[in-house]
Amino acid sequence: MISDVADATGEKRLGQFLLIYDQLFPKGYTRESFAGKQALMLDAPRISELSRFVETGLRELRIPGGRVWFDPGVGKVVFADGFGVRDLAGDSKPDADTLFMITSDTKALTTLMLAKLVDKKKLDWDTPVATLLPSFKLGNPATTKSVLVKHLVCACTPATSVLA
Repeated sequence: MISDVADATGEKRLGQFLLIYDQLFPKGYTRESFAGKQALMLDAPRISELSRFVETGLRELRIPGGRVWFDPGVGKVVFADGFGVRDLAGDSKPDADTLFMITSDTKALTTLMLAKLVDKKKLDWDTPVATLLPSFKLGNPATTKSVLVKHLVCACTPATSVLA
């Protein structure tokens, strides 16, 4: 998608852009679905192809290094390796245990996990946080009581005032 608009306009119109580009397909196009398909084993040729793909991606995106691992959720990591370099000043290759600084992905991931709990009716966006986590405390007891789950994902709390 290429758009020639100011950032603010693009952000404001992103919903419309996505609506168009998520539904406008060439004639005969069908979305790929993996439903009902058997997963392929992660064997040596596939690991080699995956490694080539990651190395190419790092190079083309000018990312110094990273690591990849697959844990299919059965308590056993089936692949783990490092790619590129550990840092810009050196040439040592990272391994599967190398720690990297990452961007602020925690809020997006936490929001996703909360949304899944809301979908499963385990909690509601308007649930007070202190009822879910009794140890949750802010500097002001009134503010603590007023913070709802939805406030956690927008980094905002309701304005409260305590009259002395």
